Amino acid sequence: MDKHDYKMCLIHIIRLPLFSIIGIAVFYLFIVSSADAQNSESEIIQSVISLYAEGKFKDAEITALRALQNDEVLAKIDRAELYRILGFAYVAQGENEKAKRQFISWLEIDSLANLNPLYISPKIRNVFNQAHEEYILKKTESPPLDYSGMQRQLNAVKRSLFFPGLGQLYRGQQVKGYTLLVSEIALLGTFAYCQVNYNNARDRYLAERDPTQMQELYDEYNAYNYGRIASAAAAVGVYLYSLFDALYASDKSDQDDSFTISVSPAPRYFVTLTIPLGN
Repeated sequence: MDKHDYKMCLIHIIRLPLFSIIGIAVFYLFIVSSADAQNSESEIIQSVISLYAEGKFKDAEITALRALQNDEVLAKIDRAELYRILGFAYVAQGENEKAKRQFISWLEIDSLANLNPLYISPKIRNVFNQAHEEYILKKTESPPLDYSGMQRQLNAVKRSLFFPGLGQLYRGQQVKGYTLLVSEIALLGTFAYCQVNYNNARDRYLAERDPTQMQELYDEYNAYNYGRIASAAAAVGVYLYSLFDALYASDKSDQDDSFTISVSPAPRYFVTLTIPLGN
């Protein structure tokens, strides 16, 4: 082994203990800092308890509230203890409502919390029992009913009763709403067109005396009759669908389905309406 190899070997031998010492030192500092933090928290708890025991209820209150401001660094058991002592301090100062709030906060951390009747005064236990009843009631009571969705649905139904599609537009279903609206207008227009032509075709058919023309006039008259019946039935169907959809469907539908209405008001005319079921 030459001189250079000897130096490198010596450096490695020295470096290994050095790293070990540094690691131990860091670990020691971590343990010490954690212990200091725990001791600091324990000192705060002891300070609050001592102030309360000495009858310095206001000072105990201020110290405890100041400690609870750093809620994230306090252990759960320490927070529970601070709420408990705060409740005691407020009862001693005659502020029972504040005391109840502190006792409830204590119970929210420890639902099995209780007071020993051998060591705790009846006055404090009475306030704690009231807080316990409120805590149990708060846990068991049902949340208030939300009628906003029902009111919105009722408003949609009212609009759809007036004219198909208006309820869907009110609920933000633009595609469905406008499709129903335009479909109803088109069907009512088709019905009016067929009705007028039905009356004219009927008059021409009844006035015709030429047997060779009567069959053609009858077919025209019959086609318009079918058209007005079909368009009226389809218009009623769109109206009922719009009403049913406003009453039962959710505000936003993920369905992409649709249904088609086909109306033939006359042999030369054919109307097809496609209504999307989704938005």
